[in-house]
Amino acid sequence: MKNALRITGFGLIIAGLLCMPFPVTNPKAVTSIFPWLATSGLLVRTGAWTMAIGAIVFALSFTLRSPD
Repeated sequence: MKNALRITGFGLIIAGLLCMPFPVTNPKAVTSIFPWLATSGLLVRTGAWTMAIGAIVFALSFTLRSPD
């Protein structure tokens, strides 16, 4: 159970990071994987929420007792 929560939490954190815009050399180029959401700011907000939930799930996995 602890490992499943840790993997899920880590996966959510990575998924949230993938939603963040990344710098490119051409400023007119698309800076995210979903341009229509990135231009409205919804993608960054969704990524921030996903990372926050992932961090909570990851921290929760450390609070559980081990079965032995």
